[in-house]
Amino acid sequence: DSLIYHDTYFGSRDFIGSEVVYEDALPVWGMNYYGYILSAETDEKELYEFLRKALMQEYVGIWPVRGPKNYKDAGWRYVNQISGVLDRFTGVEKVYRGKKLLYKAPEKFYFSLFILFFDLFVLIWLIQNYLIADLTIKSMLKSYYLVYFVISFFVLWKGKKYVYIKNNLEAESNQDLFAEINERLNLKLEVDKIFLQPNLDVKTLAKELETNEKYLSQLINKKYNVNFSNFINDHRIEYSKKILLDQKYSNYTVEAIGNLSGFNSKSGFNATFKKHTGLTPTDYKKGA
Repeated sequence: DSLIYHDTYFGSRDFIGSEVVYEDALPVWGMNYYGYILSAETDEKELYEFLRKALMQEYVGIWPVRGPKNYKDAGWRYVNQISGVLDRFTGVEKVYRGKKLLYKAPEKFYFSLFILFFDLFVLIWLIQNYLIADLTIKSMLKSYYLVYFVISFFVLWKGKKYVYIKNNLEAESNQDLFAEINERLNLKLEVDKIFLQPNLDVKTLAKELETNEKYLSQLINKKYNVNFSNFINDHRIEYSKKILLDQKYSNYTVEAIGNLSGFNSKSGFNATFKKHTGLTPTDYKKGA
């Protein structure tokens, strides 16, 4: 009953705030937080309604600082990552809608700088309230409160600008990398016809292209707007359409043509072929 919790924040799309716990009117624990919305199209009211809902959830396995490790509701997802101990920690919270990241805390350097100014804020508050009686000195110390919030907004702005520049540089670098991976991918598809391997998976193809699974999947998803499985099957179906009409393969069964095209079974070949063309392989051959 002697504990009191107080939360103060300033801002809207970009904001700063402090949480303080008092015991018998003395501050015994404090935490500062700040963050911003990443997308200009995001409705801040809708996002913050979800964030407040996430922060009100009951949770176990993590000491109560901001919210649970994970929380989902109606397409929204809250993620909370914390390292350290209760009296000395850092953390990052993120909010996603679907797979798109809409809200994130700033980078660690600026977070640490923010903590430094907040610690100074608490120290001055203690001195001017409990250790000094002179009103002139108290007034001088109180002037730091204004300085604190000005500096805090500056640190927040710098942190956001840093992340923006960093993301742009990474995006430019990734464009060159993806272009190189795509060139090697096309060679593997057109010359080596690697899609004809029945058990081809993203790990195997990434190794052949001398890249990693993450970059290869991102390239296929963003450039071709399909997942890996559909991407490979697209090439297999186009190949099978050619040999279905090739007289050299006129005596081959549908299952044999499916096997030549990289499919493991007749049923798998038929289902995939119909999904891509609206026809079974037999109907496609008859209608040609």
